[in-house]
Amino acid sequence: MTIDAQTGTTQARAPESIPTVPKRDQVIELIIRETGCSWRLANSTINWVSGFVDEARAGQYATQYPTTRQMRKPEYRIFDQVVVHGGVAAVGSAHEALEALLLRPDLDETTLVHDQRDEPGSPRYCVVQVCLNVIRT
Repeated sequence: MTIDAQTGTTQARAPESIPTVPKRDQVIELIIRETGCSWRLANSTINWVSGFVDEARAGQYATQYPTTRQMRKPEYRIFDQVVVHGGVAAVGSAHEALEALLLRPDLDETTLVHDQRDEPGSPRYCVVQVCLNVIRT
């Protein structure tokens, strides 16, 4: 499910559609447009998020808890603007493009979630999750 950035309406993704993987430069440009950061920082942010995605996969999709040190990095500040706490990807957004670039539909990966779970300063304050589309019959 996505939210259209211009109209604010909720739209379901068509299950028969095949996701298009954007080029990295396209995602960088969207990040720059939404955050005003430099090309270098946008690129570095993609690498930073990719590390969390890799860790989630390696840990059987367990919730990832960024450390206080990781959250002090400029990449976290950009990620926090692009993938807002508790938000879903709007159509045409950098969040949606980041998901398309980094997630693997062939592994049933559907969504990149960033949320707030505790009080600031807590080791479990912030979470990053790669969500799966699991259908059990």
